[in-house]
Amino acid sequence: MEGREHVEGVAVESCALRTLLADAEGLTRQVLRVGLSRLGLEVRVCDSVRDARAQVESGWPELLVTDLRLADGPSMGLLEWVRRDRPAVRVVVVTGHGSVASAVRCTRLGTLGYFEKPCGATEVVAAARSSVIPPDLPPAQPCSLDQAVWEYINRIAETSGSITRGAGLLGIDRRSLRRMLSKHAP
Repeated sequence: MEGREHVEGVAVESCALRTLLADAEGLTRQVLRVGLSRLGLEVRVCDSVRDARAQVESGWPELLVTDLRLADGPSMGLLEWVRRDRPAVRVVVVTGHGSVASAVRCTRLGTLGYFEKPCGATEVVAAARSSVIPPDLPPAQPCSLDQAVWEYINRIAETSGSITRGAGLLGIDRRSLRRMLSKHAP
């Protein structure tokens, strides 16, 4: 197909999707920013509701990827405002503070995706590229805690550039990280 390429199994359009990544956790924000950039998105980052709202008001982002809790408070009001005043902006929620109630509320607000951390950039891009959410999908099979931890540790190690830097970011010994990385995925 002309104008599209496939990166890591996700169809990426040749023009970069302007993306605003709002997350208060620096390490998570950095990992997801790198992943989204590798998939061809033009990414800006912020850590507060105030900064995110200013960026959206400026008309820059086509996609807002946000956590439910930002540095200056909850972002649910931001999501409601985006749906009301900027309906063309696509919204994906990636949160470590999720609940069934917040997932339902986000879905009713029209978010294209609702993911628990850690979440990969490919899932975010796939959700952002979808135009509709198919109704009555069976719930996805959640991965085990061991699998989620293993994937997160690998993502940090890959994006940090070295075992020593990755171990420092994770707050563990370098040799422990090397042992964890040498194991196969659970």
